[in-house]
Amino acid sequence: MWSQFLQENTQGKEGSWLEENDDPVVARVNRRMQHITGLTVKTAELLQVANYGMGGQYEPHFDFSRRPFDSGLKTEGNRLATFLNYMSDVEAGGATVFPDLGAAIWPKKGTAVFWYNLLRSGEGDYRTRHAACPVLVGCKWGDLQ
Repeated sequence: MWSQFLQENTQGKEGSWLEENDDPVVARVNRRMQHITGLTVKTAELLQVANYGMGGQYEPHFDFSRRPFDSGLKTEGNRLATFLNYMSDVEAGGATVFPDLGAAIWPKKGTAVFWYNLLRSGEGDYRTRHAACPVLVGCKWGDLQ
């Protein structure tokens, strides 16, 4: 669903979506996300595993839909929050940046970043615009939901 909402401008990124019954590891990751965030994954998108190779990047974007009359929003809702888990260290580059907040998170295996995409009103929080900077040396693996 979300690939149609997000204006993807990626280079060197590959990914796949995994269901809980695909592997016990997926179910374990989902349980950890629920425990850490206090949110259920029953209404969330599938777990996405992504790999950014050399030069891999993702241009600035929002993780919520900005299309108020999308039929998908009526049945599935907007993306409330994002949990991004870094699965590898990156030798150089690959930071997740939030330009409007002046924040940068450098990928380190075993760490994660979590943010709400929507305000309490249900409107998108435009401060959450973020990007994946190009990987300069190495590769970046992560999972997100």
